[in-house]
Amino acid sequence: MSAWNFGSHFTPDDSDYPGVVCVFGELIDNKLSLTNALYAGRLLGAGKLKAQSMISIEANGELNRYEVGSGRTYLGLHEELRLYSEDSPYEARSYALAMLIPEDIINEASFSERLLLISILAALILLGTLGSVYIGRKFLSPIMSALEAIKSGNLQGIKTGIMEIDSVIEQMRRHNKNEPLPADIFSGFIARAKTLTTVEKSVFRLCLEGLDDAAILKKLYISKSDLAVLSERIYAKLGLSDKKTLLLYIELIKMGGYENRIV
Repeated sequence: MSAWNFGSHFTPDDSDYPGVVCVFGELIDNKLSLTNALYAGRLLGAGKLKAQSMISIEANGELNRYEVGSGRTYLGLHEELRLYSEDSPYEARSYALAMLIPEDIINEASFSERLLLISILAALILLGTLGSVYIGRKFLSPIMSALEAIKSGNLQGIKTGIMEIDSVIEQMRRHNKNEPLPADIFSGFIARAKTLTTVEKSVFRLCLEGLDDAAILKKLYISKSDLAVLSERIYAKLGLSDKKTLLLYIELIKMGGYENRIV
């Protein structure tokens, strides 16, 4: 999900509690990493957090206490989320969706207001978690549906929402099967693939061959963390968002008979 999408879907109402902010980031040793984190909130709340790198978390009764490197503290709640399957090189990674309010704002509230606030935060966390699952499915489902359709050889009516991939699918769908595909249909992808390093090309070739992550680890004698880093670099260089999008592109490449021209 992009920062814009997250901000537009999860910006909390700060009319009663100025500075409230919603944060999505990776959990590392009971700390919420702000490196590449997503923020939703007014500038007053989100702006002060973006300059930091980590938030420490401490259980503090009904609300957790969150402290950033600047010494500023927040109270709030968070929900831990697992985004990757057990066979993914990222399976050990854990993320959290947190709703935070500056501690000084909460300290000024009365007891009844604090109880109401706790209820509101819990509800927002639940809605945010459900919303993130919904949005994830909304964007991933078209890709998975397209992947299954392409594997079956059916390109009719496929839309992934990814402009370049949809353009390739449309060209492949319209072309005369008795004629070769246009020479430039995968030109952009091929050009980006040439920027991969030797080891990144090794991983990509094995993906082209249909190997899963477990088989790649055995084949290259590398660790899960090494594969995770290499995968992130490959996705970035190829202009893709994740493994599912890569697999989708690979199926198109195979269907077009271009697998031997990529790397």
